[in-house]
Amino acid sequence: MARLRWAGLFLMTVLLIVLTAGCGGKQTVTEKQLFDWANALNVHLTTDPTGAYAFPARLQDVDPMLRAELSMDDAWGNPLHYRRLRDDLYQLISPGPNGNLGDSDDVIVEKGILKKPEVVYAANPLG
Repeated sequence: MARLRWAGLFLMTVLLIVLTAGCGGKQTVTEKQLFDWANALNVHLTTDPTGAYAFPARLQDVDPMLRAELSMDDAWGNPLHYRRLRDDLYQLISPGPNGNLGDSDDVIVEKGILKKPEVVYAANPLG
């Protein structure tokens, strides 16, 4: 079951990357970085030796082999933010081109899906 879920998320991510590959720019690079992190988080979830089946509390808790190639900064040079809202829900957030976290130009991936900042922050305000 977990392998099927992982395979589905992987295929969805590949499709999103292929669809956005022609767009270029820092926005696309940042989205790809967040999707790469989402893949690492999903692998962590399905291979966690503790069997907790929970996303990690921090990105640094992801197996170093899974995150070795992943950047902690977005394409604009801003640090990525990670929020685990529940064991089964996380958000990866880039503060976007202006570098200010919590506004409309943020790039957000929530559990592997690109989301609009206004929707995310309405449901789960920063704080």
